[in-house]
Amino acid sequence: MADVNSPINNQQVPGATPTVAPTPTPSAPSPAPATSGMSSTPIFQASPSGGVVATLRPGQTSFEGQIRAESDRRSGQASASNTISLSGGNASTAIKLAATAPQQGTAKAIDEAPKTAEAPKSVRNFKVGAQRQEKKPVDWVLWLVVGGLLLIAVFIVYFYNQQRRLKQVAPEPTVPESVVLNYWGLWEPNSAFSQVLKDFEDQNPGVSVIYEQKKDVDNYLSDLQTALNSSNGPDVFRYHASWRQLLADQLSTMPTSLRISSNYDSTFYPIASAQLKNAEGQIQGIPLMYDSLALIYNQALFDEAGVNVPQTWAQFGQTATMLNKYDDSDQIVQAGAAIGLTDNVDFASDIIMLMALQQGMDAQDYDEDKLQQAMEYYTSFYTDYNRQVWDRHFDNSTLAFARGQVAMIIGPSWLIHDITKISPSLKIGVAPVPQLDLENVVEWATYYAEGVNAKAPETRQLAAWRLLDYLSQPEVLRQLYESQAETRSFGEIYPRPDMADELAQNQYIAPYLQRASRARNLPFNDRTHDHAVNDEANKVLFEAINKLIDPEARGDNASVRTSILKTLSGYGYAQEPD
Repeated sequence: MADVNSPINNQQVPGATPTVAPTPTPSAPSPAPATSGMSSTPIFQASPSGGVVATLRPGQTSFEGQIRAESDRRSGQASASNTISLSGGNASTAIKLAATAPQQGTAKAIDEAPKTAEAPKSVRNFKVGAQRQEKKPVDWVLWLVVGGLLLIAVFIVYFYNQQRRLKQVAPEPTVPESVVLNYWGLWEPNSAFSQVLKDFEDQNPGVSVIYEQKKDVDNYLSDLQTALNSSNGPDVFRYHASWRQLLADQLSTMPTSLRISSNYDSTFYPIASAQLKNAEGQIQGIPLMYDSLALIYNQALFDEAGVNVPQTWAQFGQTATMLNKYDDSDQIVQAGAAIGLTDNVDFASDIIMLMALQQGMDAQDYDEDKLQQAMEYYTSFYTDYNRQVWDRHFDNSTLAFARGQVAMIIGPSWLIHDITKISPSLKIGVAPVPQLDLENVVEWATYYAEGVNAKAPETRQLAAWRLLDYLSQPEVLRQLYESQAETRSFGEIYPRPDMADELAQNQYIAPYLQRASRARNLPFNDRTHDHAVNDEANKVLFEAINKLIDPEARGDNASVRTSILKTLSGYGYAQEPD
């Protein structure tokens, strides 16, 4: 390779303008050559091969200064050694440019090269003497979009995980010590609960449950209240849903950490949330069953008369009169329906208050007009000669139906068990309770729930709530239903809407569940034997009914609304009237 300080060989190439190698200045390692009186800008033109070649203007002697200036402009520093090959046509001329790097300590390392005009921008991205290869610019917009999408995805994943974490129910607290729970039942024998309680104990080591069926139904509430006021009361007990306010101070509230607490409203029928929560919205009971009113009818008598099952009260009245049968003295011997009186009609109070609610009565204020209309319509099935379908000489309505003496009665599902025991061969039909308006359905719920003793030690309260949570799970409710069905026609109706389809094929149960989401209740429930709010409210209602039937009947001269509110206020169920 030629010495960097020696002149470049001056060779002529045919057809090309001769070039002259500049002589280096002695005082500088590698001075830049100077041009005289000629333009220093090279002319770029396409070569036959598709590349780009540079040619000299006539009289131009060197490309060294132009190339050095362009190289310095692009790279920002002098090259230690550059070799540039220029080719044109079939001949080639090699121009070797030697550049010596500036020496450290020299006053001026290198003379400034003459300033040259920049090459056209269209060729800045091409290599001289090479194929056309344009460098594609970096698409920063694309990278920003990709980066932004990735950032959004990260935020979505983060917030999704945060929401899942918030929705997760905190782990249920564990019972720190061994406890024994006393459980008072009311309707179910020990055999119905024995297996499910054993399974609970197996899953909860250290907790044992003693179940006891209380058979003295008539004194159950008073016995329960006495026990709860002492230190020996049951930890878990069954109570009628209408008693919740009566027992509010003695009922424990469900811990919010319990699994079922967060989805209580969606787990059970709406009536449970309406009745089993206190004024602060705290849960004080878990239902293990559901019941309401339905129309129970004698299928054989319907088939014989060729009548349809009524859906409205208007249809009910017409059908009932068609099913009446009379003896020679014009006395009813086969009643179309058991309705109109109070002393021999089971669930008369439930039926009357259901009619009042369907009439639009305000359940908080007990409107006098709506209540009066409901009572008058109810009693008309006894007082109105053209509508009379029931009489005083009949036995209790349930017993009369079981004997085939009445075509229709209204009552809860458990009444069917009593009827089938009395008359196993009786063909029974069940339909939803009649409505005043099918577009504005109102049902009547009457059922029991399970509560926890508020005076029990905290560890026992916690274990008791865990027991009720366990018993309310679908698989356990199914097990209870099967155990109960071994001794009667069917088990207790499931209290959960998500289990309704499992009972849809049962001809006895399905009608009770068709409109369960529209059920309501007031403290006028028959057959609770509480000697308290229900029995006292019913007494006031029946006095008003008896005065409609017999104006000479004794009773309070105050309006029925005033008497009802006065009675209910004594138990904390209403405000005393002005």
